[in-house]
Amino acid sequence: MLFDIWALRVIGIKSVFSIIFSLVLVTVMLLSTFAMPVMGQEGGDPSASGLCKSSDEFIEMLSSGGTMTYFEECTNYFESVPPPVGTGVGAQSIVAVGPNTRINSDVIPASGSRWTQSEVSIDSCDSSVVAGYNDSQGTNFSGFSQSQNDGSTWTDGGSIPNNPNEINRGDPAVKADSNCRFYYATLVRNAGPNNIFFGIVNDDLDEIGVAISNTNGVTFGGPVIVESSNTDFLDKEYIGIGPNPAGGTQDIVHITYTRFVGGGDAGGGTTAVEIVYERSLDGGATWVNQFTFNPGGSAQGSIPVADPITGTVYVFYKGSRDGDGNAGTNIMRCWVNTSAGAAGMWVSCTDVGVINRIGNIVDCDVNRRTWNGNHRATHFPTAAASPNGDVYVSWNQSPVPSGGTTDIVFFSSSNGGTTWNARPSPQDAAFNDNTDQFEPWMDVTPNGEIKIIWYDRRNDASQNLAIDVFATTSNDAGQTWDSNTRLTTNSFTMVTL
Repeated sequence: MLFDIWALRVIGIKSVFSIIFSLVLVTVMLLSTFAMPVMGQEGGDPSASGLCKSSDEFIEMLSSGGTMTYFEECTNYFESVPPPVGTGVGAQSIVAVGPNTRINSDVIPASGSRWTQSEVSIDSCDSSVVAGYNDSQGTNFSGFSQSQNDGSTWTDGGSIPNNPNEINRGDPAVKADSNCRFYYATLVRNAGPNNIFFGIVNDDLDEIGVAISNTNGVTFGGPVIVESSNTDFLDKEYIGIGPNPAGGTQDIVHITYTRFVGGGDAGGGTTAVEIVYERSLDGGATWVNQFTFNPGGSAQGSIPVADPITGTVYVFYKGSRDGDGNAGTNIMRCWVNTSAGAAGMWVSCTDVGVINRIGNIVDCDVNRRTWNGNHRATHFPTAAASPNGDVYVSWNQSPVPSGGTTDIVFFSSSNGGTTWNARPSPQDAAFNDNTDQFEPWMDVTPNGEIKIIWYDRRNDASQNLAIDVFATTSNDAGQTWDSNTRLTTNSFTMVTL
């Protein structure tokens, strides 16, 4: 069964998007740099109305709960529907949608089966664009593709090189600094001389690494290790870039990740799930100023964002009011550091809001909340800082607690996270509540325009299964939104988790 990465060029104002989602398998690009991944489109004739071929293949991937089997299942093809184009407002809006372009290449083994590329993250600098994705064609999951012409053509770059005795395990986060140096954050396992991929060996180390490209994303070195642990399991890393208020031409690189305390090979079992921050002042060579936001607590899905003018750093994550990220009341947490991540300067912002999680639960290795079709549901934030000092946060949640579908919600703050304003949902109001809209991602252009993108099932109201990608724009800090624009030309379905 085949899942590939595709790019879609959309004409509008140029903005930079960096995306990382679970099991995301198609990249959508706005003006080649407003980009987002899309899940599982199968090979073959997209106009076929019958069932696709089935497969017994499965992929072993490491999840936060341990080793979980993600298996591929047969899904329906869906007819192509002419995409509606949003009306927009003025020259800043999305005005045209280009064709899909495949950006990866995979080798077909003797068995005839081809495996998945997933969890896409993408960023750009000038005309260079880099997309990282999970690539299961070997023992290294950290694949990437790059374009040097604004996404018009792509080259599969293979995998991020492994360091000796280490295996890069995917879950990429890609960012470029103002000097067009690209950073690729990835999970890493150091298995020592055993070198067992996803093995459970007591001397294995869980690690967070960041690979660096000084060639506009054409090549990368092996990852610089940010954190390493034999007792804790490390997961869900993400990076942000911001200016150094002390001056100079080197941006500060910020990273956050999840630490499952005691969840590593030599641990005695998870006792807490903490969100951890570190930063690099020297282009990713060294990492300093480690800070844990919730010692002994439970949280997941963090993201750091930096004000493009002042360097002020915000960190958002899904936390819990009563310390239990699964059973408690989930809330969107916020922290701020007005000294660009310096030690001793972190303070908590006002919580953004309560998260209404979806109610569908499937028993995999642990109970997982899922969207329809048994796709693992997350309620993680996307966030962005505007040049005018505003900060924005968005996520998907159910209209009511434990509801059956999710919608996109959006919040803004103009006072550094002291207060939050609930803004209208970016999705068209007619499609609230009855179908899934999920996994949003956004960025802000240099002139303050917000662009946001998400998965959407509005074109399959009867089954709530087929997925498209939609986007919209706001020119007034999220108070109003353009009509939604469909970016995909064919609906697609996803694998079962």
